[in-house]
Amino acid sequence: MNKQFLKEDKKNYPLLKKVLTLCMVIHIINIVDRATALTKKIK
Repeated sequence: MNKQFLKEDKKNYPLLKKVLTLCMVIHIINIVDRATALTKKIK
């Protein structure tokens, strides 16, 4: 059972990595967007 679980985990890892990368990208975009909005308000 444990070996099977590890196999499944390895198979799903690239997908997990993609999801995490996507979350990071969205997070960074949100931060940049907010920073841009703030600088526009100041100007």
